[in-house]
Amino acid sequence: MSYNPKVGTIKNKPWVLYILIFPLVAWGIVYFLLAQFSDVRLQDPEQPSDFLMYLTGARIVQEGKITHLYDYETQRSYQRSISNTVPATLVTGILAFRTPPITAVLYSLLPIEDPVKSFWIVVLINSVCIVTAIYLLSGSFVKTCVISTIATFFLAFWMTLIGGHPNGVLLLIIASAFTALKHNRPGFAGVLTGFLFLKPTFLLFVPFAFLLTKNRKQLVSFALHFIATMLLLVAMNTALFGTSFIKTYVPYLFSSENENHGTDLINNTNITAFIYSVQKWLGIAQNTWAAIGAVVALNVFTLLVIYKKRASFSQEHLFGLVCLFLPLLNVHTMHTDLLVHLAPLALIVGTLLNNKRWLLATGLLLVLIVLPWYSLADLEWLITLVMLGTGFIFLKNPAWLRK
Repeated sequence: MSYNPKVGTIKNKPWVLYILIFPLVAWGIVYFLLAQFSDVRLQDPEQPSDFLMYLTGARIVQEGKITHLYDYETQRSYQRSISNTVPATLVTGILAFRTPPITAVLYSLLPIEDPVKSFWIVVLINSVCIVTAIYLLSGSFVKTCVISTIATFFLAFWMTLIGGHPNGVLLLIIASAFTALKHNRPGFAGVLTGFLFLKPTFLLFVPFAFLLTKNRKQLVSFALHFIATMLLLVAMNTALFGTSFIKTYVPYLFSSENENHGTDLINNTNITAFIYSVQKWLGIAQNTWAAIGAVVALNVFTLLVIYKKRASFSQEHLFGLVCLFLPLLNVHTMHTDLLVHLAPLALIVGTLLNNKRWLLATGLLLVLIVLPWYSLADLEWLITLVMLGTGFIFLKNPAWLRK
C-alpha cells in the first residue's frame, strides 16, 4: 500500500485535527455575534452603519440617476430614505459614497430592497475572499486554519464585515497579484492590481509593487498590463457615468475629505492623522498642504529605503512589509483598511517563530492584533507611529527573517 505523507502526518499528529476545528468555532462565533448587527444598524439613531453608503450608491444607480452619484443633496436624500430615520450622523452630513461608479453598479446587483439580506451576502463574499487570500499567502491548509482563527481577533476584520466594505475583495486582489508575481506572471499581476481602482486609495500599492518585481522585464510587463487595465476601467466608468466622469470624480474625492461627508481625518490610522493631531495640540488650524507634504515625503522616503534594502529580503517578506506600510502611508485609512496586515501576520510572524525569535514574534503579534483596538480610544496617532516604527525596524534588521 502506498504511503500518503499528508494523511500520515494528520493521522500521527492528532493535534492537527484540533487546529482544523479552531476556525470553525471562531468563525461560528463571528457569525453569531454579527447577528447583533443584522439590521445593518440603519435604524440606529446615533451611529448608522457604513453599509448605508454602499446601499446609497447602489440605489442611485438602480434608479437610473448615476449622473447624480456624487451630488451631496442626492446622497443625503437617498440615505434618509433608506434609513427611514435621521441618525445623528446624518443630521448635518452624509456617509459619502466615494468609490467609482462601477462599485455602485456591483452593489446594485444585490437585493438592495432587502438591506439585511444584502448585508449577509457581502459578509459571505468578504469571508470567502479573506480565507482564500490567507491560503494564497500561507500556502498551507493547516496554516490557513490557524491564521483564519487569529484573523477573528483583528479589529479590521470585524469592521470590514460589520461595515459591508469590499476590503476582503481588495485583500484577495493584492494577495493574488503578489502570488502571480511570485510565479513569474507579471502581466496577470498588473491586470489584477488595476482592479484596486475599485477603491482608489489602494492604488498606493502600485509603486511598491514595482519594487516586488524580480527584474526589468517583469517590471515593464507589470506596468503595461496595469496601465491597460486602468485605461479600460476608466473607459468603463466613463461609459457608465458620462463624459464628465473624471472631471466630476477627481475633485469630489478631495472635496469630500471632511466631516460633512463622514470623514474625520484626525481619526484615521495614518500619517495624515498624526499631522492633524500635532496641529491640534499646537492650537493651529489644520493645514491640508502640510499633511499632504508629509504623506508624499514619507512615501518617497519609504520607497527609497525599501529599494535600497530589497536585496536583503525574500520576496515574501518584502511583500509583508509593504502591506504593513500600505495603510499607514495613505491619505485616507479607515479601520477596515488595516485588514491588509494579515499579510505580515502570515508571512513574517511565521518566519520569526520558525527562527525561534519568540519575543519578536510576540511583539509583532501585539502590534498587528492588539494595538489597533486602541483606536477606539482615539489613539490613532500613537498606533500609526508604533506601526511605522515597527516597519522601519524590520527593514533595518533583515537578519531577523533569514533562516
